[in-house]
Amino acid sequence: MSLLDLAGRYTVREMVVEPGDWLAGRCLKDCRLPDAGITVLGVTRAGGGYVGVPTGGTQVNSGDVLVLYGHADALAGLDNRRSCPPGAPEAEGGVPS
Repeated sequence: MSLLDLAGRYTVREMVVEPGDWLAGRCLKDCRLPDAGITVLGVTRAGGGYVGVPTGGTQVNSGDVLVLYGHADALAGLDNRRSCPPGAPEAEGGVPS
């Protein structure tokens, strides 16, 4: 869901981390989202609470809602990688090129 549309197809949107998503259970630094031009602005925790401007050490959990900034195509691609299996290059090295 797009929260804000910006110039050049850059946008802010939310993404729910589903059980089994390749992001679930990983620290942000290990996900390497900035390599794909994606910035995590915040994390709404499934059990309540909010982490604003999360650091690389912030763990992403199933049920969390990520507030993301980036190019619309990069964000759509991230959403499509929800079922990345463990051991796949995307899961081991972060966002695929």
